[in-house]
Amino acid sequence: MCYPSAEVNYEKNRYMNNINGTETYLYSIGVPLSLKEMNKIISSLSLIINGALADKNKSAA
Repeated sequence: MCYPSAEVNYEKNRYMNNINGTETYLYSIGVPLSLKEMNKIISSLSLIINGALADKNKSAA
């Protein structure tokens, strides 16, 4: 979930299904709407997404 923000920030929340033990992660990501910071924004989002994919691969193994 993304929302406008003054700077890139995120919060990762883990939800556990008590019935079957599956985990779901929800990322709330603040994204600046400034064009002059676009390269920094893209780099930050890439790090967040790569971290999320790494978490996914760990839990799938």
